Amino acid sequence: MKPTFIFTLYLALSVQWITTNAQNNPQPGTKEYDRLKAEGLIRQPAQVPRQKNYPVLLDASTKVARVQGVAASEPKTISNQSAALQQSFSCSIENPWFDPSYQVLPVNDDESSSAVPLPFTFNFFGNNYSQVYVNNNGNISFNASNATYTSTGFPSSFDMIAPFWADVDTRGVGNGRVFYKAEATRFTVIWYKVGYYNQKTDKTNTFKLVITDGTDPIIGAGNNTAFYYGDMQWTTGDASGSGNGFYGIAATVGLNNGQGAGACFYYQIGRFGKPGSEYIDAFQVSGVDHLDNRCYRFDASTLEDVRVDFKHKNLLCAIDFEMEVDNPQNCRVFHQWDFGDGTTSNERNPLHSYNAPGTYTVTLNVFYQCGACTGNSLSIKKQIVLDPDENLFVDTLINVRSAIKKEVLSNVASTYSDTWPLQHEVQTQANQSGYLNGSQGVWRMEGTHAYEVDRKQSPTLSLSKDGSYELEQFNWEFAALDAIPNWIKANTMTVYSPYSYELENRNVLGVYNAALYDYGGHFPSANGVNMRNDEMAFTGFEYLTGKASGNWIFGNQPIPRYRWFGTEYNYKHIVVVKASLKELEGFDKVDVFGRNYFYSFFPFFGYRYIRDNEIVCRREHPLTPEWSILVLRRALFEGFWRGYVMLRNELQPIISPDLDNTISHSGEHSLKVTNNKIYEQSLLRLDSGKSYHISAWVSVNNEHLSTPELADGLGVEITFKDQNDVLAGSFMAEPAGKIIEGWQQVTGTFTSPLNNPKMELSFKAGSTGTAWYDDLRLHPAKGNMQSYVYSLTDYRLQAVLDEENFGTFFYYDGEGNLYLTKKETEKGIKTISENVRYVLEH
Repeated sequence: MKPTFIFTLYLALSVQWITTNAQNNPQPGTKEYDRLKAEGLIRQPAQVPRQKNYPVLLDASTKVARVQGVAASEPKTISNQSAALQQSFSCSIENPWFDPSYQVLPVNDDESSSAVPLPFTFNFFGNNYSQVYVNNNGNISFNASNATYTSTGFPSSFDMIAPFWADVDTRGVGNGRVFYKAEATRFTVIWYKVGYYNQKTDKTNTFKLVITDGTDPIIGAGNNTAFYYGDMQWTTGDASGSGNGFYGIAATVGLNNGQGAGACFYYQIGRFGKPGSEYIDAFQVSGVDHLDNRCYRFDASTLEDVRVDFKHKNLLCAIDFEMEVDNPQNCRVFHQWDFGDGTTSNERNPLHSYNAPGTYTVTLNVFYQCGACTGNSLSIKKQIVLDPDENLFVDTLINVRSAIKKEVLSNVASTYSDTWPLQHEVQTQANQSGYLNGSQGVWRMEGTHAYEVDRKQSPTLSLSKDGSYELEQFNWEFAALDAIPNWIKANTMTVYSPYSYELENRNVLGVYNAALYDYGGHFPSANGVNMRNDEMAFTGFEYLTGKASGNWIFGNQPIPRYRWFGTEYNYKHIVVVKASLKELEGFDKVDVFGRNYFYSFFPFFGYRYIRDNEIVCRREHPLTPEWSILVLRRALFEGFWRGYVMLRNELQPIISPDLDNTISHSGEHSLKVTNNKIYEQSLLRLDSGKSYHISAWVSVNNEHLSTPELADGLGVEITFKDQNDVLAGSFMAEPAGKIIEGWQQVTGTFTSPLNNPKMELSFKAGSTGTAWYDDLRLHPAKGNMQSYVYSLTDYRLQAVLDEENFGTFFYYDGEGNLYLTKKETEKGIKTISENVRYVLEH
């Protein structure tokens, strides 16, 4: 089948037309005309850009046979109505030199034929014509000849059909000619290998025009105009600003009814003014090679009104409306929806949510005006039924293909994504385009896959076959479905930092491992086993900028907060989110990352990201209550997809910490506490019923104290609240264990009373009135954490804190060489190694 072309109107030109017969222009073909044109003194219509009056209104799904073209690359629609016509529509251009029935225009520049009688009546935008003028410059006209060589674009004030309106000049040596002939039901004009002004033949164009009475089978009954193109090599003559056949004022392709700038009816395929095949739209300059070997056909005989309809589809808790417009004359169309519940919309294809199920009368009101023509209005009413119980969960059969390879010894497969949710610390970065802040366009590994199958073992040893196996090849297109047997996703990267450091991964058993990066996001401050990134935290109180440090919040600067949830088997606007409605409370917009399940050829290009996607409505998942179903304003893909929904807001802490650089457990700083300050912690996500371990080191700046405790009343209190700030529980972590050189551990294990509770920390000053806390960490009780502290001067590693939060300390000489390593134990801090170097001069 051949595609149907829809021509979209973006920019029109207001034209002050000067007729070719103006008294101040001599007749084409005279010596005076040639001299004035060569000197640029022939007056041509002015080209004055004006505001767009014709918005994008054509709907490819309803525009079937109005303007039809044969080629691929423009908007297309094929229907049974047009397919039969297209089967016999050939794009070939015959050589007219071998057909004596053609008449030939003499070699000329800007001249025309006399009026040529038509053996039939040609209807052009409602006007009947029985004669035409064949104009050398790539067009025909009806009421008078047209010598204008500088194309102005449409609409204009001259009746014209222009397969290629440009400055054709057939006077050059070896140049082609313009041929025409009239037959019973059609009239044909061929511009065969014609050159351009001034007598240039280094590039030539071949194109053809056919007009009919509307019944001729050569272009199909129901059409009366067709354009054909062969090899198109130039666009502009020297007198129109050409640079060797290109640039300057572009050629025009289309039809115009001559009503001027306010014209009601015209078609414009495009403006062509440069080499190459790039096609932009009907009014911006495109490449002439786009026309090569194409053909177009039209029905330019009738003046049709705008026709409007709409369709709708239930999307669980919303209705997806789609306006259908047949707008053959490119009229201006204004529309308004009345949804029958007291709300309206001016969107073309709105997505609307009703507060309650039921039957609603929806009205689409349309007003349209065609150029300077009188406006009119339409009103379409339909009754729709909103059924929230509609079954949207249906099984879909997918065929996944895989080739088989024999006698394979080893293999591995990896998948990558160029779209990731990133935790930017600066709000301005978070608000930037994904291609600027790194969340899009940066390829990061998404997962590794292994093939688990028994290897061959022959009863009798076979060196050529034993140890090999038969492999069903990995399918990247459907990798997310895990459809190929024996392929196991060994590791999944789930979170990256803005600097592309891996923050979290999940192994084949579903166990998470995670890391924290601090010191500007470039140094690992903690590694965790059997924990997620958002349920672990560590700070040595070294790199505090008033924001966050290792998932702890100590400061009073705004902090972007990110929370993302996985999704499963989403379809268009409908998203199944692994989060409860309670967790989504307070958010009207979400960021959406995802991958098309069925993206073919190059599946890794099937990732997309939409920021601030409005939630139209939401429902609890009918089968899994702890999940939710969202209907989003913008569909990430037109089919099935999977990915993440990310919640993004800004936190505003108000409490600043008091830091002390004179005393520390590790590094150079600690948190000094003299009164009760409450630090709200909103970056962590704890799971209900799960046990967590918290630990820190506390000192009262007295190295001579001994066990059991430094002072009364020391500790860290944790308070839990729900999303409505209702108290849900509290826990006190208290000093315990040996006092080691004036420092004692504060430690404890608690169970989270809620899923994702609001958590507050309060550090106690104790009976001495002042206390110092350092190396604060939190992680799941069944996980292990190791953390790191660096020098802010040279960023050398100063301490490694083991699974029990005991430190190994590193010391460097003035040249930066490690010379001393000490280990913290319950019996004190012990020297592990010491190396001293001296350089002696003789």
